[in-house]
Parts: sequence; structure tokens; C-alpha cells
Amino acid sequence: MNVLILQVSPRAKGNTAWMADEYKNAAEAAGHNVTLVNVAHKHIAGCLACEYCHGKGNGQAPIQRMYCVNAPAKVKKMALLCSSYSPGVYDGATAEFRDICNYWHAENMGVVTAKIDEQKTDATKQKIVDLVAKL
Repeated sequence: MNVLILQVSPRAKGNTAWMADEYKNAAEAAGHNVTLVNVAHKHIAGCLACEYCHGKGNGQAPIQRMYCVNAPAKVKKMALLCSSYSPGVYDGATAEFRDICNYWHAENMGVVTAKIDEQKTDATKQKIVDLVAKL
């Protein structure tokens, strides 16, 4: 199975990045083809009508784009990994995640959260491995 991980933390060695790396490692070990994209370090935006792509850009825009109009046809399963120093900040993210799963008709594989005392632990790693096993 092809797996796309969108890692959104700006900290390359942070807790969320660690969770994404652990998910990637577990998925690859299970034989999946994994692509990890750190979107926090990309300038992603819609068309700015700057006309760069029609001149110097030779058809390429100066921004990086990830297109997704309506529901992506190939998204079948989704999972959410969140870390924070505060345990009570996940409600908004998990609600949005559930809404996107429902809207795209994608199977919600689950959510793994890691508050301050759970970050980069064997217990959190095992939760991630268990989540990957559902693929």
C-alpha cells in the first residue's frame, strides 16, 4: 500500500516529527511504500496571479502546491498523530480529522496523541506500531 505522511511540525527533531518517523519506519517494516512530506517547510498557496510561471518560471510557479479538489480518489484510510505539551489541546484537531475522514469517505484508522510525559516513549511507539498494523 502507498502511504503518504504529511508532517506539519516546523521542528525537525521535535516530538511530532518523531511520531511521523516512527510511523514511517513501522509502515516500511510492514512492506508499505511510504512518502513523508514536511509541509511545515513548504510555501504552499494557491495561485497568486503573479504570472511568474508564464515568464521566467517556464511553466513552474514560484510556490510549492499540493492540489486536492474535492475528495482525493485514492485516499482510503487516514490516521492522525498529535503531540503537545498540554493534554487538552487535541479536541479541535481530532474533530477536524473526523470531519475530513467523513467528507472523503476514508476509513478513520485512529488517533495517537502524546502529551508531555508520553512523548518519545516506548508506549507511544507501540501505539503507533499498532496503528500501522491496521493498514
